[in-house]
Amino acid sequence: MTLYFFWGKEEFNIDARVGELRKRFVNPAFQAMSYKIFNNPSFSELIEAVSTQPFMFGGCLSVIHCNKYFLAGKKEVELDDNELKRLEEAFESLSESVQIALVCKIPRDENKKVDTRKKLYKIIAKHAQVSEFPEYRSYDKELVNWIRKQAKEKEITISDNNAKLLVGTVGVNLRNLDSELEKLKLFKHPSKEISEADIKTVCNETQDIFKVIDFYVEGKRDLAVEELRKLHDKQHYLQTLATLHTNLRSSILMKIDSATMSPYEISQKLRLHEYVIKLRLEKLQKVSLESLVTLKQNLTKAETEIKTGKLSYHTALELAFLNDAVGNCPPYRGLTT
Repeated sequence: MTLYFFWGKEEFNIDARVGELRKRFVNPAFQAMSYKIFNNPSFSELIEAVSTQPFMFGGCLSVIHCNKYFLAGKKEVELDDNELKRLEEAFESLSESVQIALVCKIPRDENKKVDTRKKLYKIIAKHAQVSEFPEYRSYDKELVNWIRKQAKEKEITISDNNAKLLVGTVGVNLRNLDSELEKLKLFKHPSKEISEADIKTVCNETQDIFKVIDFYVEGKRDLAVEELRKLHDKQHYLQTLATLHTNLRSSILMKIDSATMSPYEISQKLRLHEYVIKLRLEKLQKVSLESLVTLKQNLTKAETEIKTGKLSYHTALELAFLNDAVGNCPPYRGLTT
């Protein structure tokens, strides 16, 4: 089989399947020539992508994101009979060394699905391996099995009950769940068994750090400081700083790119789900780019003051969130001393 059609709401699983194809068929030495990604191409570009031939040795893989051909909306594209015929002929003439992955990722917040009545779908179903990746629900047993499988791949173990606890703590987004499993692995090393206490310690703290940034973005600096105080006795300040820096960096990049790029383009650049980008951009509308940059500068200054012993980490971090500019802090009675 050289033609694949992956569609559904579980974009993490779709990316994993594409990754498997890439590892199997693309020669790493010629990856730049043999691995191509196309984002909603025009029909002429689509035909060209399907007709791509491998470069020198090994096979080639073309990943074609094609939502506009399958999902109803303002940008939906309908192919006429002549175009459909040309496309089917291109599918029929694919060589064994050419792999084509048609991808249709559906955002979780959209009540859409691929229309299987379309002529285009019927042609693809005739020639391709079609795989649907439906959205997991929190109560799905398959989700627990998925978590245990991911844990096994990371060489750790987790019980069914603790997998359910992880879902209740983190949610059903597979990318987030995979990230939390990686954190749990590092936290637990060299032990392999993930316990209930581990999940409550590691995963709850991560969510609390995200709350700190969210409150700042919403202009609720006092609440941001309160969340910081909850973290002071739970984890080392360097862990808090590292997560804050990472979150802020991605927020700044989103804010800058949103002026010229669509949420989908930003999601591809930052390797985050488009739905996550949309939610984040809605929150970022409430804060200026200058404020985000200032906060990142304040955190860098706070880190220096902590490491040089000028301020306690409690005070330095709280000042970072209260300052309007580096070194310029407004009065705040509740500040930890």
